[in-house]
Amino acid sequence: MSPGNVPCIPAPGKPDSSVTTGRLVIYPSRVKMALVLLGSIVFVLVCLWVAKTGFWDAVLAACVGVPFFGACGLYAAYRLIRHRPSFEMDWMGIIDTGSAIGVGRVFWEDIDHVYLYKCHGQWLLGIVPRDLEGFLSRQSPFRRSVIQLNLRLGCAPVNISGVQLPMSAGEFAELLHTRYGVRLKSDA
Repeated sequence: MSPGNVPCIPAPGKPDSSVTTGRLVIYPSRVKMALVLLGSIVFVLVCLWVAKTGFWDAVLAACVGVPFFGACGLYAAYRLIRHRPSFEMDWMGIIDTGSAIGVGRVFWEDIDHVYLYKCHGQWLLGIVPRDLEGFLSRQSPFRRSVIQLNLRLGCAPVNISGVQLPMSAGEFAELLHTRYGVRLKSDA
């Protein structure tokens, strides 16, 4: 693929400077991030309320739920304060910084295909690398363990949720397919 002038999907109030650099820059929806923050706060409060029952199972659930939802809320607050792109795409590949465990740069030639699937009622876009072992070897130990957990759970190695995007996961898949030629499989 050759570099070209590709439009940007800017964040509100951000200048469209990527047109001259040939990159497509996608920012997360501030509304979705605010909802994640609000939801995290609600779940932390519910976990704390449930823990007050004194039942061992409720206390154990709160010990897991409070740190997990607290971390989700802190990350959402960070993304609201420091509004940076979720994804950047250019003629070389895609840079995933859409989540706390984003995998960074993935070259187009390293992507075998992408596919849409539903997990817990949410549509996700799965990215499948051509050489999974090589891809894993380039990840940090923490990211590698998360990717291996995804695989054990029957998910794609790399997942993109609609929370990370100002569009649906399906629209993002179509964008990758039509603009960058990434193979889109209807059944994975």
